[in-house]
Amino acid sequence: MEGIILLVEDERSILSSLKTELQFENYQVLEAKDGLQAVEVFNDYSSEIDLRNY
Repeated sequence: MEGIILLVEDERSILSSLKTELQFENYQVLEAKDGLQAVEVFNDYSSEIDLRNY
């Protein structure tokens, strides 16, 4: 596994496509639909998440 990525996207189809691509590249993908949910997930996994902005 390459790492854990927190993917934040409110469009379900985009989220699904990106998640599939990242999983294909051997990332574990955590997902959030908005900023508030992203902060909650981040707080739970902060030491394990590889933060990137695409």
